[in-house]
Amino acid sequence: MGSGSLGLQSAPGSALVTGGGSGLGRATALRLATAGTVVGVLDRNAAAAEDTAAEIRGRGGRAVVFAVGVTDESGVDQAAAVLAERHGPLRKVVNGAGTSIRKGLLATSLDEWRTVLEVNLTGYFVVMKAVVPRMREAGGGAIVQIASIAGHIGYGSSSYTATKGGVTESAPRRQGAR
Repeated sequence: MGSGSLGLQSAPGSALVTGGGSGLGRATALRLATAGTVVGVLDRNAAAAEDTAAEIRGRGGRAVVFAVGVTDESGVDQAAAVLAERHGPLRKVVNGAGTSIRKGLLATSLDEWRTVLEVNLTGYFVVMKAVVPRMREAGGGAIVQIASIAGHIGYGSSSYTATKGGVTESAPRRQGAR
C-alpha cells in the first residue's frame, strides 16, 4: 500500500477500521498504527479485534477495540464518537468489513442474500453516516471503501457481486462527502 493513499504520515487524529479483526481490515489497522495513528479496531468478532489491537500494542502502537458489527447503527455511531472524543479527530476511515456466501444465485437463500447485503452494503452506509459529519467538522480526512473487481465484472457469488458494485457506485466522492 502506498503511503499517499491513506495519508499514512503521522498526524494528529485517529482512524477507524471496520473488519479490523481479520483480512484486509487487520492488515490496514496494523499499517496505520505503524504510522503513529491511534486505530479504532471495529469488528463484530471481539476476540479477533482484541488480537489485532494486542498486536498493535505489542509493536508500540495505540489501539482501541469496538466489538460492534457494522450494521449496528448506534454501536457504530458510539464507536466513532468515543474514538474522536478520546483520541483526536477522526481523520482516516477504512470500511473493510465484509462477508460472502459462496453460492450461485439459485442456491442462495433469501436470508443468505440479505446477510451479505446488510454487511457489505448497508454496513458501509451505516459507517459513512456516522463518520462523514465528524470528519467534515474536523476539517476532512480520508475514507477508503474496500470493494472488489467483482463489482465491475461480476464473478463469484451473485450477492457479493451486487454489494461490491453498490460500494463502488456509492463512493464518498460521488456523494460530495469529501
